[in-house]
Amino acid sequence: MGEERMKVLEMLAAGQITVDQASQLLEALGELPQGRASPAPQPQPAPQPRPRRAPVGLRPDQIAELKMHGVDAAFVRAMRELLGDISTDQIIELKNHGVDSQFVRSLHELGITDLSTDAIAELKMHGVSAAYIRDMRELDFERLSAEQLIELKSHGVDPGYIRALREAGLEDLSPSAIAELKSHGVDAAYIHELQAMGHGEASAEEIIGMKSGAGHAPYVIETHALHRGHEGEA
Repeated sequence: MGEERMKVLEMLAAGQITVDQASQLLEALGELPQGRASPAPQPQPAPQPRPRRAPVGLRPDQIAELKMHGVDAAFVRAMRELLGDISTDQIIELKNHGVDSQFVRSLHELGITDLSTDAIAELKMHGVSAAYIRDMRELDFERLSAEQLIELKSHGVDPGYIRALREAGLEDLSPSAIAELKSHGVDAAYIHELQAMGHGEASAEEIIGMKSGAGHAPYVIETHALHRGHEGEA
């Protein structure tokens, strides 16, 4: 076996060339007659997986704490690319509340880029999504804060509820007033009852007072009528 043949077989064993390339080289060297079977491939060492690198700038104790909370290097890199050089505690808070890079990017796409990690975690925890924020913006609530969005969402306010209030005549309400109406069980049907009884000009605060005091509009109107009657007798 010639030196050139040994070199070709060594290159094949090292994975530097393929079996077909080895055959062509051997044929060119005259070591493998035309039509003869190619040399059997030599066993090659299995490729070793690349070790996963720890995020840059973290101490061993921080890496251990992140791992304990299910935070891997990819999550750390993604959050720091989106939110800057946030601390390990902030990264863990985001992870514990189910915040991922997709959620943060969806906020950024809406131009919401100045929130703290606490605010982002609170939005996620209360189910405030990018779609919910877009729905509120379509209703002319363009500049709601994270606290206002959370207040509306946590009280069960959805776009349909706001539209129904507006159709019933309650327009230009603040987010807090809408949340209060919802939390006291005031719906469009109740407002229509009041309007039918001549209380179409009642404010949100007055409606809440009537709802929380008596519950049903007919009872409220009857009570008010009796009160006015007593005042007339006096």
